[in-house]
Amino acid sequence: MIKKLLQRVVALMGATLMLSIVGTAMAAPNLVEQRQRVSLDGEWQIIVDPLGLGDSSPFGGDIPERGYFLNPPRGPQNLVEFSFDNSQTLTVPGDWNSQKAELFFYDRTVWYHRMITSAGTGDGMGDGTGDGRKFLHFGAVNYRAKVWIDGAFVGAHEGGFTPFAFDVTDALSAPGDHSLVVKVDNLHGTHTIPTRWADWLHFGGITRSVSLVSVPAAHIEDFTVSLKDHQTKQGVIKIDVTGVTSRTDITVAIPALNIQRQVQTDSSGALYLQLDLSDATLWSPQNPQLYDVIVTLGDDEVSDRVGFRTVETRGTDILLNGEPIFLKGVAMHEESILHEGRSHGPADAKAMLMLAKELGANFIRLAHYPHDAATTRLADELGLLIWSEVPVYWQIAFEDEAVLAKAKTMIGEMIRRDANRASVVIWSIANETPESDERLAFLEALADEVRRLDNTRLVSAALLTGRKELEAIGYAVVSRALNDPQVSDKTKQALADEIGFFPSAIARAAAWLGNVGPAAAPDMRSEDPLGEFVDVVAINEYFGWYYAAFIPLIVPLPEADARRIIFDMMDEVVIGTKFDKPLIISEFGAGAKAGYTDPTAPIWSEDYQAKVYDMQLQMLERSDQLAGISPWVLRDFRSYMRPLNSIQDYYNRKGLVSETGQKKKAFFILQQYYQNRE
Repeated sequence: MIKKLLQRVVALMGATLMLSIVGTAMAAPNLVEQRQRVSLDGEWQIIVDPLGLGDSSPFGGDIPERGYFLNPPRGPQNLVEFSFDNSQTLTVPGDWNSQKAELFFYDRTVWYHRMITSAGTGDGMGDGTGDGRKFLHFGAVNYRAKVWIDGAFVGAHEGGFTPFAFDVTDALSAPGDHSLVVKVDNLHGTHTIPTRWADWLHFGGITRSVSLVSVPAAHIEDFTVSLKDHQTKQGVIKIDVTGVTSRTDITVAIPALNIQRQVQTDSSGALYLQLDLSDATLWSPQNPQLYDVIVTLGDDEVSDRVGFRTVETRGTDILLNGEPIFLKGVAMHEESILHEGRSHGPADAKAMLMLAKELGANFIRLAHYPHDAATTRLADELGLLIWSEVPVYWQIAFEDEAVLAKAKTMIGEMIRRDANRASVVIWSIANETPESDERLAFLEALADEVRRLDNTRLVSAALLTGRKELEAIGYAVVSRALNDPQVSDKTKQALADEIGFFPSAIARAAAWLGNVGPAAAPDMRSEDPLGEFVDVVAINEYFGWYYAAFIPLIVPLPEADARRIIFDMMDEVVIGTKFDKPLIISEFGAGAKAGYTDPTAPIWSEDYQAKVYDMQLQMLERSDQLAGISPWVLRDFRSYMRPLNSIQDYYNRKGLVSETGQKKKAFFILQQYYQNRE
């Protein structure tokens, strides 16, 4: 029974992911908000290219790394069938799906164009002299990007949610206006990260800000600060400098703590410095104290607002600054209540995070990809703990070494951008990946990569309910149905007739026809072997929603009976893991159309969703491993997998609020639970 169900679920979930970065002439500076930069946001001209004509001549023959749309012929006798002149426009940052109705389902290529002005060869600081560097920085482009300046290829990037940059100093060496063209390809497939199959909309476009960043030739590439011990308050700062060939003087200052150190890098430009932070107030949700950390190299000065805290585990507890903390969370996709489409920038971040604060949350699961930097920065200010995830999602090509390499690159870009964010306490390496040897090896390698890059945070992954647990649920439900006076005799006989066709784990149901009572509540202790390699075990489970819908696909039990029996069974269920580690229930919930209420609690009503939340919260309190929850999900979000007319309309309706921010009944149930939960 359950074996068939798993096969169907895996088939539904299948697809694959990808990411890489190429073309950078030298390491790009991080912390670009602190640099001298020119915003390239605004209106860009576009050409929609569903057939990929821009990559080749219409007269045959490929043009290597040279799009046909870059240099159209000019003159009264030239045939011109494309032009950015007088073309449509799209706003950057932004996705094309929500900006133009005709592009809502579009997932192929759009060419973007705008002019940029350069002062010419200079020190990168805008005065036209010296030997500075200029970088073209993108906050994110979904999914693949290729970039040209004046028809010359600059570089390419793959992966829709992390920043990248190219050194364009030489390309902009001549003063005046230059043509910038970006080809954006949003077609996902079997070897992309994520794959084409995903329960959210792959918003295409230049979805985050673009800027031209100027730095001196010798500049601070990056720095990270962390607290190593919450008791001694010993910290460390790591600094990387680019453009030096000998030991170089650096100043490190934290003015509010009266810290100012003048030190030298090694000859390669690297510096590792211990800091005495004994006067610092530790960052926490109750007191999100931040300090300005300033690093200076000659004329180059970079600062960041940093909180000092530690996060670790002890048995089944998550410890923040050495004290157990319960994660009162909610999951969130990157869609705002302020507008349709992909979120970006401080206003969207504030709207959503303040809604989470109103809910009573101290923890946000950012699903299923790194969100905009404005979100994690504001989380620092508000004292919200963050789970940040890479979109290794469902069934990807775990056997492909190239896909693994791309996943590692995505993790590296995510960690690099948010290494100084006190709010980020969990790096997640995957969501709902079905068990296999290839998947285990793939994710073990990702966990190792996270720890190599950053050993100051916890590693997790959101796990599927396993085969054993699904079999146990099916066994318990069918057993109870055969002993349930509300189930018709006709249904009971149909169930009995099916017994011989069940796998061995269910064949025990032959005993049901004797004088044997209902089966005990299912054993819901996760045994996923990935639990060995993560610090926190996280489980997605859907009692009251999907489980009741799966069972009638396998056995002749009406869904209404399955739902009623599962609700009754939830009074006995205890969820846990065989590992002595903290447990987060990373998803649970039910769909509801905002405004649809009915006291009989039919499916899709706010009343049914509220009932699921009420039963779930009572059930989860019985777990002695539970360290936190992040119900699914804060806001209704777009998904091509959800076409049900007048209910879903291409939205996943599991949100606690609608796409416009209308609160559903379950919002207030969870809010009350958090108010009462320490």
